[in-house]
Amino acid sequence: ANLQFTGLPFFAPEMFMTVVLKNPLRTKQLQQGLAQLGEEGAIQVFKPDAGGNMLLGAVGQLQFEVVQHRLKTEYDCDVRLEGSQYTGARWITADTPAELR
Repeated sequence: ANLQFTGLPFFAPEMFMTVVLKNPLRTKQLQQGLAQLGEEGAIQVFKPDAGGNMLLGAVGQLQFEVVQHRLKTEYDCDVRLEGSQYTGARWITADTPAELR
């Protein structure tokens, strides 16, 4: 029997928090930490097009607490997580770019 592993499923986040770095001199470490944690699937990271603070998406509150703790202990980044105006995210696909409009 052939088994194929397709990877872990990604769930659409239901909660969002904005990341505020308490020490701006640690920006590089924050970016590295969020990239790593995002790759691990601990959290989903969204970068605003216009710059500004990163947005984190999660299914539950515990994910935010774990990420905040890991950023502090593994990357020496003390962050504050603030509520966000966003309430949902969805992946939209289409066969052609025109269908996305």
